[in-house]
Amino acid sequence: SMAKKKSVKGKKSAKGKRGKSAKEKPVEVPPLQWPWQDTINSWLGTHPKTLDKLRQQFRLHYIQGDEALMSAAEWRSSLLLHQEAYDVESEVMIQMLMSFLIGEGNRKDAPDDPRLFAAALRRHHPQVHFTRMLEELRTWFEGLDDPSTLDQLLMFFHPTRVDEMVGCRRFAECKAFIERRLVITLGAAPASMKEGIEEESPFDVHAHLFEPLLVYLEKQRLRLVDLFLSMDKDKNGSLCYDEVVAGMKVMGVDLEKEQLDELFEAMDIDGDGTIEYQELHNTRVDAIVQKRATENQQVDGEMDGTKPPCIRMNATDFVQLVLYCHYSTRP
Repeated sequence: SMAKKKSVKGKKSAKGKRGKSAKEKPVEVPPLQWPWQDTINSWLGTHPKTLDKLRQQFRLHYIQGDEALMSAAEWRSSLLLHQEAYDVESEVMIQMLMSFLIGEGNRKDAPDDPRLFAAALRRHHPQVHFTRMLEELRTWFEGLDDPSTLDQLLMFFHPTRVDEMVGCRRFAECKAFIERRLVITLGAAPASMKEGIEEESPFDVHAHLFEPLLVYLEKQRLRLVDLFLSMDKDKNGSLCYDEVVAGMKVMGVDLEKEQLDELFEAMDIDGDGTIEYQELHNTRVDAIVQKRATENQQVDGEMDGTKPPCIRMNATDFVQLVLYCHYSTRP
């Protein structure tokens, strides 16, 4: 009888634990996805090497031509008829594609010729194709927090800003620009993004060092551009270390030399020893995002066990999007 009661008691206890566990389990919030993720995944696939294989297929398509119709020499000769540039916007699209597709060479293979590669793109696609490609790209960026970041990317790939000796932007250069110079996000409050203020983000920046500048701007009711211009004493469009130190003193910001060095290094995104306005803007954006994410992370975690719903574009994301827009708008 005692054994039977103990057994019944044990079953009741187990049931109680199961009920309590089910009640306390937080509701899982689906992670945010890029607006194009489902579309691209169905076209691209999810295997990690798929993108590299796809890039190689595109590359071979343009450097080899149609072997069934002409020899390699005839193909190269035909490209000489397509070296005349399209309009500027189309050439920007061509530069973008070349940066992601062109072979940079290795010990066995010579690098692809950028001029011939560009000619191959023109031979395969009329100008209207690249116009449609840009329109498609703009459509996707309209769904992000700050659509104007696309204009910065277009300027980066502008033919006049590409080294003529090289012929196109190197992929490593593109990766650094997209992941270090730009802040391209989804889920960080689009309305406030346009004012340079986001809600949450996982970015790793020195928010505690930049915060005195944020306080100063708020108290003085200054725009960030006003602060930049006031610190740029020689009016050359960038801030050197001494100008930043002098500006801090004027603002009454008391930081140790080590902290000033750390802050300057954080703001000098491209590491050239000076701070341009875009770098100051991006640092401010990151500082606000990091500060708010830190403040809200603990509360959010207690509520639903999730991190702040914000994702940031990396170079791979952008390459996938560009190739998809190129592929989906073909004739």
